[in-house]
Amino acid sequence: MTDAERIAHLERELAEERHSREVAAKKAWEFSDQFRAMSWQPIETAPKETSVLVYGFWEGELHAKEDQREIWKAHFAYDKWWIEGGEFYAQHVISPTHWMPLPEPPNVSRETIEIARKKS
Repeated sequence: MTDAERIAHLERELAEERHSREVAAKKAWEFSDQFRAMSWQPIETAPKETSVLVYGFWEGELHAKEDQREIWKAHFAYDKWWIEGGEFYAQHVISPTHWMPLPEPPNVSRETIEIARKKS
């Protein structure tokens, strides 16, 4: 192998290594964005146009202890966070401190759904 061929070979190896590092850095950045998106964030940054998970406490007909905190699926309307579903739908979360996006639903087969229905 001539010196020119060795240099060309080393340049190709360096270019491949540089490309691999760039790909790895891009994947790491994408993962950190996904992780950040699924992490608890201050309630002030929550979107108001979609349902999210909120962490906080509520009061209503059934008064919770002030230190009793829970996680709910909720949406923002009429200047309040409203709990979705269940018997407490009419209750609002009065002091959520954090939020996170809802996770993607699981991929469930029709057969699994039928089995679950039969069990309940």
